This record gives sequence, structure tokens and C-alpha cells, in this order.
Amino acid sequence: DVLDRVHFRVYLDQANNGKTKIVLFTRKPGTIGGPGIVPYRRYNEAGSLVHDTNVNLSKVVNVIDVPGTSNGWVSIWNIPFNWHTYGFSINSASPGFNPALTWDAIFEAYVLP
Repeated sequence: DVLDRVHFRVYLDQANNGKTKIVLFTRKPGTIGGPGIVPYRRYNEAGSLVHDTNVNLSKVVNVIDVPGTSNGWVSIWNIPFNWHTYGFSINSASPGFNPALTWDAIFEAYVLP
């Protein structure tokens, strides 16, 4: 059995120099490392697929830079069900036109079993 997916909110707004990093913890007691290669899909705000690839979750703590220029969601699929899984996205904006509008926020991911 596998988890259906883990959803992460991403902020990649180009006008505000938006950036997102995903932090995904994957741990199975008694093992070293993560579960391996799993599907990675990024969707825009409208729900259209814009990036479809795989990501290697080779560590217990996996940090993933999210490329792109449109806000939306990242879904990571098929993590084995018996792995402890938790994640969040670190989102930031640093608009060059007004440094006073710089911000950072952490959004918890949600797991669809």
C-alpha cells in the first residue's frame, strides 16, 4: 500500500520574486534513508499540470527546491504507507521594487491516504 499523495502549497509569483522549498520527512523505523524515487507533479492555481517528473526521497529529511513562475500546488505521490510522513513548504517573496514587502511563510502539507 502507498499514500495517495502529499500536497504542498507553492508561491512562485514572478512579480514578487516568489520562491518555495519543500521539506518532506520520510522515515520508517529500523531503516536508514528514505523510500526512494516517487512521482512529483506541480499544478498551477487552475489545477492544470505544469511539471511531471520524479523526485528521489533518499533521505529522512528531503529538501526540494521548486522551480517555476506560477503559484499552485506540488503533489508527491506513492510514498509507502508504512513510512512516517510529514512535510511543509517554505514560501517567500522578496520584491526588488519594495524590500519592505519581503515575507516568509511556512505552510503545512496535507496527506491524502
